[in-house]
Amino acid sequence: MPEIKTDVVSLKSKSITLQYLHYVTLQFQRIFKARGIERPYTYLVNSGFGNNLATRMKKNKVMHLQLRTIEKMCLLFRCTPNDLIEWIPDDSQTMDKDSP
Repeated sequence: MPEIKTDVVSLKSKSITLQYLHYVTLQFQRIFKARGIERPYTYLVNSGFGNNLATRMKKNKVMHLQLRTIEKMCLLFRCTPNDLIEWIPDDSQTMDKDSP
């Protein structure tokens, strides 16, 4: 089994901290484009997200998400968490053939 870097993820109660992740990216721009959302900030604020989070989502600068926020985004965008979060391993990390 390949060695996994221990500083890659930090999980807290009911939230995901993305600050020190090297291979996890959030795909907000892809979702906005797929849903035809031309003004993401306005759309997010009108959908009940706060100004600060809407700005960070628009600029793809989100470093921390609560699970309830992920759920709210999935309901709003009609998607799954896999559509929002992408993990891209570096060249030294390989997936097991039996991995889902």
